[in-house]
Amino acid sequence: MAIKEKARELAQEIVSSQAYQEMKDAEEAVMADDEAGDLMEELESVQKRVQMAQMNGQEIDQSQKKKLQNLKAKMQQNPKIKDFLTAQQEFNGIMEDVNEIISNTLQGQEPEEEEDSGGQIIT
Repeated sequence: MAIKEKARELAQEIVSSQAYQEMKDAEEAVMADDEAGDLMEELESVQKRVQMAQMNGQEIDQSQKKKLQNLKAKMQQNPKIKDFLTAQQEFNGIMEDVNEIISNTLQGQEPEEEEDSGGQIIT
């Protein structure tokens, strides 16, 4: 089917993009660094516990909020994590642009031409 082939082509373009490669490289650097990796894992664990508590109708107590704030502050001080978060944000912006173009086209709106982060015109 032509649609699936185009989707595969788009996926390959995304995987080949500089933004994706920078994000993956930054992620690998975080995981290769014990301190950074531990911080990321701890944040994920705390966030899951908080999310589960919220889903069960429990309020987040001050100690959980403080723990999250402390973890986020530590993460902002870690250069590898900062680089990863910046690269991730850049990649997410590109994915949002792609989704917006698809959504606008499905709604019959003309997609606007704009430059992607690689300097290429996308429609």
